[in-house]
Amino acid sequence: LDRQEGVMSFCWHCAWTRGPPGRHCGATAAIWGLIAVLAASNIETAERDVMTCHCLYGDNKWVHLISKLLVHMNTNFSAELTQPGFLGATPAKDFVMERSCDPDAYLFPDSNIIFDTDALDRVGGAGLLQGSPRLELYGFCIPANTILSLLCVQQMLIKRQLKSALKWVQATQHLLSFVQTCMDAHTPFPIMVADIGAYIEWWLRLPGTAPHNWQLFLERGALFRGIARIKASDPLSTCIPLRDAACFPKGTVNLYEGCQECCNPEHGPTGNAQCWVAGFNHERCCNPSPLPAVATKPTQCASADELNQKLTKSLKAEEDRANEAIRSVTLLKFDLGEAEKSLGAAKRRVEVLEYDANITAQKLTELEANIANLTTALEAEGRRSKQCRTELASKSEALVLEQNRSRLLATDRQNTGGRCEDQVADLTTEVSALRDRWGEMERHARDLELELEERQLEATTLPSAGTPSPPSETASCDWRFCLFGWCLQVEDCANWPATTAA
Repeated sequence: LDRQEGVMSFCWHCAWTRGPPGRHCGATAAIWGLIAVLAASNIETAERDVMTCHCLYGDNKWVHLISKLLVHMNTNFSAELTQPGFLGATPAKDFVMERSCDPDAYLFPDSNIIFDTDALDRVGGAGLLQGSPRLELYGFCIPANTILSLLCVQQMLIKRQLKSALKWVQATQHLLSFVQTCMDAHTPFPIMVADIGAYIEWWLRLPGTAPHNWQLFLERGALFRGIARIKASDPLSTCIPLRDAACFPKGTVNLYEGCQECCNPEHGPTGNAQCWVAGFNHERCCNPSPLPAVATKPTQCASADELNQKLTKSLKAEEDRANEAIRSVTLLKFDLGEAEKSLGAAKRRVEVLEYDANITAQKLTELEANIANLTTALEAEGRRSKQCRTELASKSEALVLEQNRSRLLATDRQNTGGRCEDQVADLTTEVSALRDRWGEMERHARDLELELEERQLEATTLPSAGTPSPPSETASCDWRFCLFGWCLQVEDCANWPATTAA
C-alpha cells in the first residue's frame, strides 16, 4: 500500500491468480478502496492505522472466533491437522474445516462478499464511502478477516488444493498489509503479526513446482505453526476466552446479550446488571477483570470526588465525540472531493450517453425504415403466396381429373384390346380356312387342266384311226368346265377349242 498516493499494489497476488486480473485483483482493490480513503485523508498516520484495526464486537461473532483460536491454535495445531482421516477427526481440524472458504478466493471467508469489481463498487464503493464508512469498516473487521484467510490456507492444504492455498496466502498477505502496525497492540486477536509474516515469507520462498511428497511438504512449514496467545491487558479480557459460550449467542443484535457490554468492568464489579436474567450471571459468564479493585475510604469529599469522576467521564466522552466529529468531517471532505470527481465523471458519462443515444436514435430510424420495407415486401410475398396457393389448388384439381381420365382410358384400352384380340383370332381362323379352300381349288383346277389336256389329246388322235366317219351336224361336245363363275364348254369338237361364257 502506497499511503502517500492512496494506491494499492499487490503484484504477487496478481501473478498467482488464475483468470482475468479484473476478476480478483481489481475486486480485491475495490474492497480495500475503503482503506485508501483513510490512506489519502489528513488523519494522522498512527490514528489512521488504529482505525483500520478497529472492529465491532457487540454481536459476539469475533469473541467466539478468538475463543476458539485460543483453544485450538496451540503447539499441537499442525499435528492435529496432519492426522490421517482413518484415525478420526480432531477438534482443530473440525475448527478449520467448518470455515466457508471459496477455492478461488472469490468470496471473503465466512461471508458472501464477492471479490468482484462491479459488485463491490455497488456494495463497497457506493455503500461504504457514503454516509458512515467507519462503521462499515469496523463491521468488516480487517484483523478478523486476516485470521480467517489464514485458516482458509490451512483448509485448502488439508484438501490438497495447492493453487487454492496459494490464493488464500495472497489474500492473507493483502489484508495483513493494512493492520500489521496495529493488530498486536490494538486488537484482542491472539495471533501475532510476526508469526503471520514469517509464514507468508515461507510461502514467498517456495519454488514454483508442486511438492512430490505432500506429507513432508506440510511438515516442513506449509501448515501454520504460530501459537495463539491471550492478551491479559485487553479491554475484552473479561470476555476472552468465553467462560460459557451459551451466555453470549453469536450474531446477536441485542445489546444485553453482547459480552462486551455485559462483562464491561466500567459498569461495576458484576458488569451490567441488566444482562443477568434466567440463570445467567457475572460469575458464570464473565472472566475476572485483570484490573485490581481499588479500595477507597469514604471521606467528607466523597461527593466532590464522585462529581469529579462523572465530570471526567463526561469530558472524556465529549473529547471522544469531538475526535469522532473531526474524523467524520475529514472523511466528509474526502467524500465531497470524491463526489465532485464522480460528478465530473458522471457529466462526461452523460455526454457520452447522449452521443450514444443520438447514434442509437439514428439506428432506430434506419431500423424502422427497414422494418417498413420488410413489412411491405412481406405483404407482397403474402399476396404472391396466396396466388401460388390458388394456382396450386386448381392445378391439383386438374391433375386429379387427368388422373381419373387416365384410369378410364386405361380401362377402355384393356377392354378394347380384348375385343380386338378376339376379332384377330376369328379373322386368323377365317383366313386359314380360306387358304385351305384355295389350296383345294388349286388342286381341283390342276386336275381339271390335266383332264382337259387328256381330252384334247384324245380329240386330235381319234380321226386318223381307220376310216373316219363323217361328223354329224348335230354332234357337239357335251361337257363344260367352270371356275370362279366362268365356264368353258366345247360346242363343236371339230373346231376346238371354242369358249362360251355362261
